[in-house]
Amino acid sequence: VQSSSVGGLLLSNEFIARNITLSATSSINAAGVIVNPELTWDITSNNTLAAQFDYYGIHASTNHAAAGGGHAGRGSAGGGLDIAVGGGASRGDPAAPYGPGGPGGADLALEILGGAAGAGLYFNVSERFVIDGIIDVSGVSASLSSSAGGGAGGSIFIDSSLAEVSGSGRMVANGGNGSVSSDSALHGGAGSAGFVSIKACTDVFSGTVEARGGLTVGLPSGLPESVSTNVFQEYSFINNLNLLGSTGYLAMQSVIAASSGTVLRSAVFTSAANTPATAACSTYYAQLPSTRYELQ
Repeated sequence: VQSSSVGGLLLSNEFIARNITLSATSSINAAGVIVNPELTWDITSNNTLAAQFDYYGIHASTNHAAAGGGHAGRGSAGGGLDIAVGGGASRGDPAAPYGPGGPGGADLALEILGGAAGAGLYFNVSERFVIDGIIDVSGVSASLSSSAGGGAGGSIFIDSSLAEVSGSGRMVANGGNGSVSSDSALHGGAGSAGFVSIKACTDVFSGTVEARGGLTVGLPSGLPESVSTNVFQEYSFINNLNLLGSTGYLAMQSVIAASSGTVLRSAVFTSAANTPATAACSTYYAQLPSTRYELQ
């Protein structure tokens, strides 16, 4: 296992092996590991930083909430008294994803960091990759009682064109939810989902693959503070994914999902009964045009 970086920026953790078996009780957890620890600057104040970290969610200010981080798509905007700020930008190649998602913007007034983003995981396996456990690169939701944004999901790239990928586990690259402030105008934006790409000789993986955007909860403008506070208190004790079916105060909210992710599965064979020898896959791929993925 090794990590790659450019200019000190972590890109992906690389797993290179002949065989990998992830049992049902095991996991590879790279969820919520990429943070923006800087509470003293905003990427919009520096053109160089803005170009390099444009997928990071923008911090909150006195008149708008923080935005969610971006990856497969844009993070969602934070709510604002006067303006709405767009979320972190999209980045990466769906067919060959490499690197992390963007962390959510922070609540500067409360000095609360935004939700951390998922990292990038790269797997190059030459024979068999059995996934019965969990591989998780999800972004983390923002702190509820704040105006911070959610982190984006990372990337899972199984670049194993000579291997068989099997198992019944889970691969997850979901985005984190935005915060819910007691101020109806300052709900944080949600993080985008990430990428999952499986390139294998034989793909018979029967488990679940998730790449869902996080949720942002908005309230209609003009609601009295007492109503907003009740919504916040009720929201704090329920599962975010149940919001769409809720009643009462929650029915007055709009629930907006950040960008969903991309799941690509490319294999020569999809039936274990017809699994060829490695040599057959080598012959097949040797006939294809050569493709080289480079970081830009």
